[in-house]
Amino acid sequence: MNLADKAARGGGVTLAFQAVKFVVQTASLILLARLLTPEDFGIVAMVVAITGAADLIRDFGLSLAAVQAKQLSDAERTNLFWANTGIGFVCCVLVSAAAPLIVWIYDKPELLPIVFAVAGVFVVSGAATQFRAELMRSLRFTALSTTDVLANAIGVGTAVLLALSGAGYWAIVAQLVMVAVATLVLSALICRWRPGLPRRDVSIKRFFRFGGGLLGTQLLGYATKNVDSIAIGAMYGSTTLGLYNRAYQLLMTPLNQINAPLTNVALPVLSKVQDNPVTYGRYLAKAQLIGGYVTASALAISAGVAEPLITVAFGEQWPAVAPIFALLAIGGIFRSVAQICYWVYLSHGLTGAQLRLYLFLRPAVIVITLAGLPWGAVGVAAASSIGFLVDWLVTLWHVHRVAGVDSMMLLRNSLRAILLFGAPAGLLAFAGSHLFVAPLASLTAGVACALAGAAVSAALFPTVRSDLTTMLDFARRALGRPPRPPKEVVDRSPLPRSGRRDDRGGTAAGSAGTVTLWDYLTIIKKRWRIFLTVLVMTLAVAFSASAATPQTYIARSEATMQLGVVGTPRQISDRYPQALSLTRSFAALATSAAVLEPVIGRLGLDTSVESLARDIEVTIPNHTVTMKIAVTAPTAEGAAQIADAVAEQLADFTGQMIQIEQPDMLKLAVIPAPVPEFASTPRRGLTMFTGTVTGLMLAVIAAVSWDWQLSRRRIRADRLHAQLGS
Repeated sequence: MNLADKAARGGGVTLAFQAVKFVVQTASLILLARLLTPEDFGIVAMVVAITGAADLIRDFGLSLAAVQAKQLSDAERTNLFWANTGIGFVCCVLVSAAAPLIVWIYDKPELLPIVFAVAGVFVVSGAATQFRAELMRSLRFTALSTTDVLANAIGVGTAVLLALSGAGYWAIVAQLVMVAVATLVLSALICRWRPGLPRRDVSIKRFFRFGGGLLGTQLLGYATKNVDSIAIGAMYGSTTLGLYNRAYQLLMTPLNQINAPLTNVALPVLSKVQDNPVTYGRYLAKAQLIGGYVTASALAISAGVAEPLITVAFGEQWPAVAPIFALLAIGGIFRSVAQICYWVYLSHGLTGAQLRLYLFLRPAVIVITLAGLPWGAVGVAAASSIGFLVDWLVTLWHVHRVAGVDSMMLLRNSLRAILLFGAPAGLLAFAGSHLFVAPLASLTAGVACALAGAAVSAALFPTVRSDLTTMLDFARRALGRPPRPPKEVVDRSPLPRSGRRDDRGGTAAGSAGTVTLWDYLTIIKKRWRIFLTVLVMTLAVAFSASAATPQTYIARSEATMQLGVVGTPRQISDRYPQALSLTRSFAALATSAAVLEPVIGRLGLDTSVESLARDIEVTIPNHTVTMKIAVTAPTAEGAAQIADAVAEQLADFTGQMIQIEQPDMLKLAVIPAPVPEFASTPRRGLTMFTGTVTGLMLAVIAAVSWDWQLSRRRIRADRLHAQLGS
């Protein structure tokens, strides 16, 4: 098996295991989001945002230094093991000593035991570093991926069990500890190498030179990626940070499952061919396709369906996460395509040059990110995306300067994947997600529209098809199959030659098999009947669906808990958390029989309690004691009447409870619902627009496919005539 096949096979194995790991971590995000509160996540994120820098120091870049080295003796590997373990112990001591400082920064005493628990992880992770590096260096990607999947599964299982038992944020802390311990144990068991005693006569200075530059780069990168969390936690508190953290983790879960493992595959392969510029450039271009077409496109689609995605995944109590996640996902697109520059620095051993660039570039990105702080978590997310766009463009210029890499080629490839494939899919996902009100239906429609857009992009643009073909060949190599042989252009190309018709009524193939936009217009002109038929049928389906969908209106009333003014300001502030808890309890009563039965009797509604409850949605904006009651009904006046009746009945029902349990809190204050002016469903304009776009795509595909089939039939007929004639 040659190096290309090993790289493809390693990438395929890694991505397969990462898919399993992605499922495990996504399940963790969903389950824990439904079991814990934003404040729980925010408290742990406060600690991790600061102490995470110590984890980079613990590694000191020595793991990648060992992988990148062309020669590595057993004695050097042993000394590296003890170096990482010792650095991990020093990090543990320093973080524990800094615990009072972390508590002072956030003014939260409950952070102290969390810091001590997290500090112990550095010793364990330090001992595991060189075991994992040896697996990477030996190209044992299956073993490496197995340890990742099992360790994460153990950590997730521990966290879910503790969350179910009411452990709160300690469930997240336990997950961090168990993942580290399981990783060390599994890596040591699977790795064939065992460290001996350290040897003073064996120098590892060259590894520290490589790792030192890499460490500085990683610390600057870490500061860039986590300064937002630290600033949000310090300024807005743990709840807002918890919301931002959930959006960030939902972004980084798939991003890490692709970028980090592919680095494990790409680095040893690129390092072996760094002295062959032609082979190096070819491997680099192929590796870039994954970041451009897989990661970036997935993030674009995720940004488009952010609202229903968050609702389906996390539940109705996390609506504020959606805009944060959408903006972070856009920034994630630039982070994914910038990963190729990171591989160039590492494979050429240019960590010093990278550090010198980052000393100027990353502080600028931090300033850009912090500029969004006055606008809260949403502003920080938007500014962060702009910062990573600047970071990507500058880094592309720099790798050309220091490594001689063709940056314009990398830029063109990335822009082609983003603008011609990912962006159309993301925009169609956004449009499709607004066709329905139900979150699951909106998510399904958005993803379906995105896939249709991706298919049309592949059909319209030859360069996109070529890139996708290259990725398919990579997938075949990953599965241990040989790549498909190139097609015979003269006989098999069913597509037109510069738009000219041949004398048989089909289309002639070009000499290079390249199809231009003019060729497609020629096919559509020739097959206009099929084109119009498919377009009209699609519009008819869209119109019928819009006409058949009954009109519904949504009216929104509000019920706000009013705090009494008895006591000092400090006492009033202390009662606020109690009011928040009481508000959440009352929100659950809004759809109970105790509230809805009087509403049905008062308005004379011909419905049941269960049916009416399905048409009512109660949400509580973050950091408020206000319940927003949304009611869906067939008429605008009816929706407003039901919303007002539910809010008033809830206020009457809970008034006596408030006076008994919290006598210094007044009853709920009700704000009536305005009568909605427009129907919420069906959204006829959006439905017809989406139907038109989808119809055009399907019509193009149908016309091209029909012409392609006719051309193939005529080619087979010509071959048959030629055989009979001979």
